[in-house]
Amino acid sequence: MPDRSREPLILVVDDQEEWREDLIPKHLGRLGARILKASSIQEAMSIAAKHDENSEDSLDLIVLDMRLPQDASSIIAEDGGIGFLRNYRLARCPMVVFTAYPTFANCVAAVKSGAEAYIPKIGTAEGEGGMDALVAKVREILFTPKPKVAELPPRSSWLDSNYGWLSTELAGR
Repeated sequence: MPDRSREPLILVVDDQEEWREDLIPKHLGRLGARILKASSIQEAMSIAAKHDENSEDSLDLIVLDMRLPQDASSIIAEDGGIGFLRNYRLARCPMVVFTAYPTFANCVAAVKSGAEAYIPKIGTAEGEGGMDALVAKVREILFTPKPKVAELPPRSSWLDSNYGWLSTELAGR
């Protein structure tokens, strides 16, 4: 969850200008988020490096298209958004894949590569996908408190107090 003392910072990575410059920022901006934009994997990596988890203005979320050019050449990279996911996932920043080319294989690859969600850009007749689904998922990721993991007492005292009888029994064998 982002630092509540500042507006969340989202990187939108999409080679389609209409989605990158207008549609996605307009909807996510309503959540009070600041939006950075990249049109290629190379540009996204550069922005992500400037806003890594150690910077004062770190990214809180990345919205990523599947089919992306490696650089300004507009040639689609062989692994596109999946390559970015694999290379950047160590950065503790959640990523949502938002694609116009949804396939089961791409969904599996995206989730295995670290995506929090895989959402088709165009909604289905069942109401799945589309901009509403993206906004709902982004809201959930950024503003829903994560459950706290219960802390265990130091290992030795916890084991002794709960399973001390077992160590005594094993020592006697």
